[in-house]
Amino acid sequence: MQRLCALSLLCVALAGCGSGAKTASDTGARQCVIGFGEALLRHDWTAAHDLLHPESKKRLALQSFTAAARAYLRDMGFTADTLGLRACEEREGEATGHVIFSGRAEGKSRRYRDALVMKKTDEGWGIVLPASWGM
Repeated sequence: MQRLCALSLLCVALAGCGSGAKTASDTGARQCVIGFGEALLRHDWTAAHDLLHPESKKRLALQSFTAAARAYLRDMGFTADTLGLRACEEREGEATGHVIFSGRAEGKSRRYRDALVMKKTDEGWGIVLPASWGM
């Protein structure tokens, strides 16, 4: 009887794990962070800049952004050629995209992990860069 109770409690607990708060599957946050990372990999500074939140665009004009983006990639210590998205967590108008840039240097696989913050506007999601980004 004790085993049956324990097993029942375990089943209830496991069922509860999968039914937590869920966000909409296609709000655009994932596409925003992936688009931004892929634009950086292509060195398409205009496309990456277009995906910035208005706050970041106001602080970083395209020319300043381009210099910061080049420094960001250079400071990884390898040439990144692949982007992966580990997770995208959304909460009430803000999101964090956990990305992994991958590449090779000196014959070894390298990875650079970062968390990119986004905010939602009426036009969609935009990347919010910290003041120290790329510096």
